[in-house]
Amino acid sequence: MKDVSCGIVNKDDKILMVKRCKKEGDLSWVFPGGKIEDGETSDEACIREVYEETGVNVSIISLIGERVHPNTGFKLYYYLCKYESGEIRVLDENEILEVAYKTKDEIFRDVKTDIFEPVKKYILKNIK
Repeated sequence: MKDVSCGIVNKDDKILMVKRCKKEGDLSWVFPGGKIEDGETSDEACIREVYEETGVNVSIISLIGERVHPNTGFKLYYYLCKYESGEIRVLDENEILEVAYKTKDEIFRDVKTDIFEPVKKYILKNIK
């Protein structure tokens, strides 16, 4: 099983999202994140992946939850992150097409799969 960390970054009542490139050509908006490397903790991976994909520096506030993703079988860790610094930009053009801060309505319009329930509850309660 592969372990993946995702960052939920709230800045100005919007959530940081990335639009990924997929081999089959599908585009999907997701929370920034990626695989945990050998010798790395899940929170360290979250901080690194958010920066590598978006150019944004974050710190961890708390673990929102974890699950085995029903479609991929990956174990996912979802971290609530505090925005620290940086302007959003695509750093890995082979993996990411676009980076944006999204409102609640935009998230639920653009995310094509079910959002992990604890993350969904956080968005519904904290994002306009």
